Amino acid sequence: MVRSSIIGYINFHESFAFTVENQIGRPYCASFGALAGRYVVNTTNENGKLMASAVMAAKAAGSNIHVEGTGDCIYYPDSEDVNWLRVE
Repeated sequence: MVRSSIIGYINFHESFAFTVENQIGRPYCASFGALAGRYVVNTTNENGKLMASAVMAAKAAGSNIHVEGTGDCIYYPDSEDVNWLRVE
């Protein structure tokens, strides 16, 4: 789990990826970035769409987020999939 500010995000067809500062405890497959890490959500379902919206709103507001990953890198081979997130 990481509590961090959002560095940036990118929206691809069927997925949404965002980069955070200081991702810790990431799985071996999540090799994107050095100190920064990247998470990804599947946006083909309502849950993923809501998470993507929450990340964009947090970025616009300058808020931090808490993110917990699944430990897998299914959607992007170098980015951890999101289990849940919370905007601070």
